[in-house]
Amino acid sequence: MTLPPLPEPEYWRVRRHDAPDYWILFMHKPVDALRDPEREVQPLLTADQMHAYAAAAVAAERKWRETVDDMLVCQHEIASDDPRESLHRLLNWHVSVALDPLVSSDAQALIDRGAAAARLAALEEAARMCDQVIEEVECGKGYAVGAAMCGRAIRSRAIHVPPTCTDSAEK
Repeated sequence: MTLPPLPEPEYWRVRRHDAPDYWILFMHKPVDALRDPEREVQPLLTADQMHAYAAAAVAAERKWRETVDDMLVCQHEIASDDPRESLHRLLNWHVSVALDPLVSSDAQALIDRGAAAARLAALEEAARMCDQVIEEVECGKGYAVGAAMCGRAIRSRAIHVPPTCTDSAEK
């Protein structure tokens, strides 16, 4: 958050470094003293100036908070006292909308790609299991026939499984 600039002070106090307890009060900006490295210059703000500065700083934060609160209310969320939590809720809502397939065609394409990859992985696992059964059983026995049928079912779904002796024996 950027704070507003400090107001121009009405009074200044100046002292020399070799006389630390002796301050001189100025009612204008002490230009010469500001250039002198032997002197220390401090601006003095009145209570009214400090109250105005604090009110401006609070208003700047309030504006930010009201904006985030307004956005959360539009999303049927409640702002938290913790600003990070409020931003977290706001960003999570936007991410969930962006990933909603009813809202975004890209999200639907992502879901479809994931489902296709899962189906492909399942078919590859099934083909691997059939190959394992065929390797463990001698060709011509009953289990090998079932494994060959399993292999044919998988091949019909466009998964390439190399032919085995049971496939050639059945033809």
